[in-house]
Amino acid sequence: MKYNENYKLLPSQIAQQVMKSVNEEFKSFFELIHKKRSGQYTAKASIPHYLPKDGVREITFTPAHFKIIQNQIRLSLPKQIKIKYNVKYLYFPIPPHIIDQPVKEVQIQPYYG
Repeated sequence: MKYNENYKLLPSQIAQQVMKSVNEEFKSFFELIHKKRSGQYTAKASIPHYLPKDGVREITFTPAHFKIIQNQIRLSLPKQIKIKYNVKYLYFPIPPHIIDQPVKEVQIQPYYG
Protein backbone atom coordinates (compact mmCIF):
# COMPACT_ATOMS: atom_id res chain seq x y z
CA MET A 1 0.00 0.00 0.00
CA LYS A 2 2.78 2.46 0.83
CA TYR A 3 4.01 2.22 -2.76
CA ASN A 4 0.63 3.17 -4.22
CA GLU A 5 0.80 6.58 -5.94
CA ASN A 6 -2.52 7.78 -4.51
CA TYR A 7 -1.56 6.67 -1.01
CA LYS A 8 1.71 8.61 -1.29
CA LEU A 9 -0.17 11.78 -2.28
CA LEU A 10 -2.09 11.82 1.00
CA PRO A 11 -0.68 13.44 4.12
CA SER A 12 0.48 10.69 6.49
CA GLN A 13 -2.29 11.21 9.07
CA ILE A 14 -5.00 11.00 6.41
CA ALA A 15 -3.40 7.89 4.87
CA GLN A 16 -3.33 6.33 8.34
CA GLN A 17 -7.06 7.08 8.73
CA VAL A 18 -7.70 5.16 5.50
CA MET A 19 -5.71 2.21 6.84
CA LYS A 20 -7.57 2.45 10.16
CA SER A 21 -10.96 2.19 8.44
CA VAL A 22 -9.80 -0.86 6.44
CA ASN A 23 -8.54 -2.43 9.68
CA GLU A 24 -11.92 -1.82 11.37
CA GLU A 25 -13.72 -3.52 8.47
CA PHE A 26 -11.56 -6.63 8.84
CA LYS A 27 -11.93 -6.64 12.64
CA SER A 28 -15.69 -6.61 12.21
CA PHE A 29 -15.47 -9.50 9.74
CA PHE A 30 -13.40 -11.64 12.12
CA GLU A 31 -15.75 -10.85 15.03
CA LEU A 32 -18.69 -12.04 12.91
CA ILE A 33 -16.82 -15.25 12.04
CA HIS A 34 -16.19 -15.85 15.76
CA LYS A 35 -19.86 -15.21 16.62
CA LYS A 36 -21.01 -17.46 13.77
CA ARG A 37 -18.86 -20.34 15.03
CA SER A 38 -20.23 -19.94 18.55
CA GLY A 39 -23.81 -19.81 17.25
CA GLN A 40 -24.50 -16.17 18.18
CA TYR A 41 -24.76 -15.07 14.55
CA THR A 42 -26.62 -16.88 11.78
CA ALA A 43 -26.26 -14.69 8.68
CA LYS A 44 -23.41 -15.02 6.19
CA ALA A 45 -20.20 -13.21 7.16
CA SER A 46 -18.57 -11.78 4.03
CA ILE A 47 -14.97 -10.68 3.84
CA PRO A 48 -14.63 -6.95 3.09
CA HIS A 49 -14.41 -6.43 -0.65
CA TYR A 50 -11.23 -5.15 -2.18
CA LEU A 51 -11.63 -2.10 -4.36
CA PRO A 52 -10.97 -2.42 -8.07
CA LYS A 53 -7.65 -0.99 -9.23
CA ASP A 54 -9.32 2.31 -10.15
CA GLY A 55 -11.63 2.22 -7.11
CA VAL A 56 -11.88 4.98 -4.54
CA ARG A 57 -12.88 5.14 -0.89
CA GLU A 58 -13.72 7.87 1.57
CA ILE A 59 -10.94 9.86 3.19
CA THR A 60 -11.05 11.51 6.59
CA PHE A 61 -9.37 14.82 7.33
CA THR A 62 -8.30 15.27 10.94
CA PRO A 63 -8.33 18.72 12.59
CA ALA A 64 -4.64 19.12 11.71
CA HIS A 65 -5.62 19.24 8.01
CA PHE A 66 -8.57 21.61 8.02
CA LYS A 67 -9.43 25.02 9.36
CA ILE A 68 -12.78 26.75 9.82
CA ILE A 69 -12.88 30.23 8.29
CA GLN A 70 -16.09 32.29 8.04
CA ASN A 71 -18.52 29.34 8.05
CA GLN A 72 -16.37 27.45 5.56
CA ILE A 73 -14.08 24.49 5.99
CA ARG A 74 -10.67 24.95 4.39
CA LEU A 75 -8.93 21.69 3.55
CA SER A 76 -5.16 21.69 3.17
CA LEU A 77 -3.90 19.87 0.11
CA PRO A 78 -0.69 17.84 -0.23
CA LYS A 79 2.32 19.57 -1.79
CA GLN A 80 2.23 17.48 -5.00
CA ILE A 81 -1.38 18.50 -5.66
CA LYS A 82 -0.63 22.15 -4.89
CA ILE A 83 2.15 22.12 -7.47
CA LYS A 84 0.28 20.15 -10.14
CA TYR A 85 -3.01 22.07 -9.98
CA ASN A 86 -1.80 25.40 -8.55
CA VAL A 87 -4.39 25.18 -5.75
CA LYS A 88 -3.43 25.43 -2.08
CA TYR A 89 -6.79 24.80 -0.42
CA LEU A 90 -10.30 23.52 -1.04
CA TYR A 91 -13.20 25.38 0.56
CA PHE A 92 -16.58 23.90 1.47
CA PRO A 93 -19.51 25.67 3.13
CA ILE A 94 -20.50 24.33 6.53
CA PRO A 95 -24.11 23.06 6.44
CA PRO A 96 -26.42 25.45 8.34
CA HIS A 97 -27.56 22.83 10.85
CA ILE A 98 -24.00 22.31 12.18
CA ILE A 99 -22.54 25.82 11.98
CA ASP A 100 -22.51 26.22 15.78
CA GLN A 101 -21.18 22.70 16.45
CA PRO A 102 -17.51 21.77 16.83
CA VAL A 103 -16.15 19.92 13.79
CA LYS A 104 -14.08 16.89 14.82
CA GLU A 105 -13.32 15.50 11.38
CA VAL A 106 -14.22 15.97 7.74
CA GLN A 107 -15.00 12.98 5.55
CA ILE A 108 -15.04 13.09 1.78
CA GLN A 109 -17.03 10.21 0.36
CA PRO A 110 -17.01 9.26 -3.32
CA TYR A 111 -20.39 9.59 -4.98
CA TYR A 112 -21.40 8.45 -8.42
CA GLY A 113 -24.70 9.95 -9.51
